[in-house]
Amino acid sequence: MSAHPITPSWSETFLELQSARTVEELWAVLLAWHGIRGSSAWEEPFMLLSRFHRDQSLDAEVTAALLCTDYRWRKASHHLVERIVGSGVLDPRQIGALADWFLEDVFEIEVEGDRSRPGGAAVTMTTLRRPIWPPLRRWAARHILERDPQRWRDLIDAASTLPPRDAASAAAGVMDAAGHLRPVDLPAVASIGVQHGSGIVRLAALPLLAKLAGVDAALERARADPSAKVRAWKPPHAPEAGHDADTDEPSGAPRSRYGGQASLFE
Repeated sequence: MSAHPITPSWSETFLELQSARTVEELWAVLLAWHGIRGSSAWEEPFMLLSRFHRDQSLDAEVTAALLCTDYRWRKASHHLVERIVGSGVLDPRQIGALADWFLEDVFEIEVEGDRSRPGGAAVTMTTLRRPIWPPLRRWAARHILERDPQRWRDLIDAASTLPPRDAASAAAGVMDAAGHLRPVDLPAVASIGVQHGSGIVRLAALPLLAKLAGVDAALERARADPSAKVRAWKPPHAPEAGHDADTDEPSGAPRSRYGGQASLFE
């Protein structure tokens, strides 16, 4: 009988992450199977990025992508990507690469050799797929439109080919970017948003509808929505206790400037 590899516990993996001496060793641990411990502590992966790339930006976007797509920190991905982008560790080209990767059907990365454990021999090329959590897709859509607002329809069309939850997150990112779009495009964007099949997108579109048609029209639309979360929508100036639509976090949690109604028209 062949022996199966033993999956390390999350604590063992944590020690390996902290013990990595080079960025290649860090990648090796991130790419290996590990004991799963879901964490919302974005500080953990951000400190790893800073340790290896604070003074060396080479391949920083690869490290950032691996950290953001790691199963351990899936609950922190929305805060993590914002912290990375705002830190100055990545340059604009590298941030753009992240956004492009996070809107692909799948994120694939090529690595050299056996990176199942630190110190693996670099002898072959292996292509690995990484999960793209919905908050990463939402951030990516907004980031791209902040730089190139005319791509909004292309992003909506591309998002329609993704699995439903991913498609909704990307479309919500388009709604989040409304403040950067051309005024002539806003009615079409709002119409797509409020008629979307996902409540996440309809919720994200309501501030835009309020801007175009007035708060009363947006409230009337919200109250008739089949989703309880959408029906509970309040204008940005009148927040109430509740939960974020696509993170299920308490409303007192840090709000994303890349998503959420409060920051749509800063």
